[in-house]
Formats: sequence, structure tokens, C-alpha cells
Amino acid sequence: MENPDGKRLLPRQEPVLRVYELEPPGRMKRLFQIEKFNGDIDFPVTPTDGRFIAFVGYRGHGANKSRVVEVIDSVTQKEIWSGFQSEKPEGRLVLNLDRTGRYLSIIEHKPPPEGDRGTLVELPSGKLLGPVDPSYAARWSPAMTYWINGSSEEFWGKLALIRRGEKKPLVVLGIDVRSSGFHHFNAAGTLYAWGNEDGTVNVADIPEVNRRLTSIGLGW
Repeated sequence: MENPDGKRLLPRQEPVLRVYELEPPGRMKRLFQIEKFNGDIDFPVTPTDGRFIAFVGYRGHGANKSRVVEVIDSVTQKEIWSGFQSEKPEGRLVLNLDRTGRYLSIIEHKPPPEGDRGTLVELPSGKLLGPVDPSYAARWSPAMTYWINGSSEEFWGKLALIRRGEKKPLVVLGIDVRSSGFHHFNAAGTLYAWGNEDGTVNVADIPEVNRRLTSIGLGW
């Protein structure tokens, strides 16, 4: 994300999303840029092979603000899919893409008591697969056993580990320091890493957490 002059984006400047190809040693080749959204471009995500990029684009400001989710092919620069258009968007959309690029989770962020709501889209077809657990962990896949709820009313600001398809947490992580930055599951969904506001990083080995809790009668 840069301003039109290729410099760091500052508040109230129109954003430009530039896509680069990495070339050795340490060089970058600009492929194309997206500059049709004068409001903001939020949550750009790609699969591990970088074949496309998904993002939330905003046009206008205030009462004239509109929003759409777009998926663009990184080679042809053509639109693969778009949806969730809104002329007067409320709240915030968060995008989460699994490593393979098949499952795009679109999370509508709403404060308690309403809570967040997730919708799953299959790519590249754009098929709506229905509601999905609103997990905020990057690279999360609906095939994983667990998901993370970071905005529950009961554990607001904490990281509630929940079994897929359920609502009640198995255990709550991040209880000592407020989390920040991006959160990631590993490919198997057994490790979960997150950063904290004090600059530290935590990695939870979920099976090991369960083993230790089971030893004192608190496992699942």
C-alpha cells in the first residue's frame, strides 16, 4: 500500500495497491497496481502461490462511502469475483484466506452483543458456501478442527479457542497481555501464533495444551 507517488501512505491520501513479483537477489518487479478505490484498500490477502489477490475496496468518504470485496488474478489482472457490495457500509469487513486459496472467509465485525458473522466463499468459482465460524487467525481453513474467536462478549480482547461448529471455548489464550498484529495457524491447525502489544510473541501447541490440562482434569 502506497500513495500515488510511491511513498508511504499517510492519512487522507488516496491509496494505491501495487503488486510486485520478487526477483533474486532482493529485487522486485512491479506487475500492476490498483488505484480505483479512493477511500481505502483493506485486508489484501493472497494464497501461498500468489496467483490472485483479494481485498476490501472503499470509495468515497462519510455518507458517500461504498464498499466491495474483489478478487483479482495476479497474472491477467482480471476480476475473478466480487461481492458484498454496500453503498452505506456499517462495521468492518475482515478477510481470511486459507493457504490453498480455495476458501475465503469474509467476517463482518460487529460489537457485542450482536457479535461477528462469517461467510465462506469458494474460489475461484465465487460460490457462497454459507455461514462459517468467524475466525480471525490468518491462513485459517474450515477444514481445521479449531477456530479462534477474538471478539466474544464474555472474553472480549482475549483469544478463545473453540472447536469447529461450536460456540463455547475450550480454553482462552492471551490472558496476560493484550494481543496485537496478525495471528496465524500452521497448515495442520495444531499450532497457533500471535503477537502482543509488549512486542513478545506466543505460540500455542494446541495438542500439548490439551494434554497438560487433561493431566489436571481440565482437558477436552
